[in-house]
Amino acid sequence: MPFDARTEASESLKVLQVVQQPALRGAEVFARQLSDALRDRGHSTRTVYLYEARDSGFSVDQGDIVLGARRDHLWERSLVQPRVVGRLMRVAEEFAPDVVQLNGGRAVKYGAALRHVKRRAPWVTIYRNIGDPDHWIRGPFKRSLYRIGVFSGVDGIVSLSERASHVFKNTFGVGVPLGVIPTGVSPKHLVPSEDRARVRERLGTPVAAPAVLYVGNLAPEKRLDRLISAFSKALARSRGARLWLVGEGSERSSLEQLSRRLGLEASVSFAGVSRDVASYYAAADLFALTSDTEGIPGVLLEAAYFGLPVVTTDVGHIRECVLDGESGLVVARDDTSVGDALGSLLESADLRRRFGSRGRSFVHQRFLMSDIAQRYERFYRLVLGTRLTRR
Repeated sequence: MPFDARTEASESLKVLQVVQQPALRGAEVFARQLSDALRDRGHSTRTVYLYEARDSGFSVDQGDIVLGARRDHLWERSLVQPRVVGRLMRVAEEFAPDVVQLNGGRAVKYGAALRHVKRRAPWVTIYRNIGDPDHWIRGPFKRSLYRIGVFSGVDGIVSLSERASHVFKNTFGVGVPLGVIPTGVSPKHLVPSEDRARVRERLGTPVAAPAVLYVGNLAPEKRLDRLISAFSKALARSRGARLWLVGEGSERSSLEQLSRRLGLEASVSFAGVSRDVASYYAAADLFALTSDTEGIPGVLLEAAYFGLPVVTTDVGHIRECVLDGESGLVVARDDTSVGDALGSLLESADLRRRFGSRGRSFVHQRFLMSDIAQRYERFYRLVLGTRLTRR
């Protein structure tokens, strides 16, 4: 019988989410929140993590599994660890999902390997691409490997933007269904537990001082050295301003050293990992992201949900979630451009309010997780129907 999304829409689905590690990172947080929203819609979900956790801020839910892949394994850089594929297959066979969703580049390798091992699997594999494929799939060998060995093992691909979707179709020759679904914001996961005054007291920030916030991994590609340097320039226009960095990562030590060299010890706070990022959003005045590469960062949407204007570098699909000159400022990747944008917003509370209000409206119109989950559900059924038709 041909698949009909209208007649099948009432049937619940079982979705197995595969992500990299239990960590407070974009792909992992999104997968958890999407699963929660899917359960609200009557579906069953389970999550599998490839690697052990590297921070203590993210707990594994009951029933979820960490497969124990080794990051330093000889085959890990371009291939997969066979024993991990075997473990993933046992989990899939036990859970019997309708959909295996592969979140990110590490996950898609293992999901595709699972599909090649179990060619007649009853489930469909859907890859959620979270970044710019032109950025992370570089070189002729790696491109060929992914075109032939990886993307041939998926039944559908969800991208964050039309541009990324075109790359999969035109550069990699992908012929499976392609969907474009952005990152979403889950209001139920963004409830502050501390008020503005308490957060500021803990960080040594006066109540009236404008505060710039960053939330995320302290990783090289985030270019927080650029943010700190730009912030030092912006202080000339707003001397009482503060910068809060919420997160952990390999760059923390060097960033602390940079702050000391620039004489910013009293102005820059390293808050560490937090499960309550909502309290920081609610206590800040401005959000900044100065990365060299991004997809559609969930943190920008969360910041806008709280009415924060943003300053961000013009990379990836940023312009699809930030309205330049309306909800934030999208600038070039250099200290001067970022510093000028920060200074403009730090010295004008009125401009911050106008940008913040526009950003909040934009998020409510396009990026609420309840709507995003419904779009994923429709895409799941489309891919299931396509697979059934082919059979």
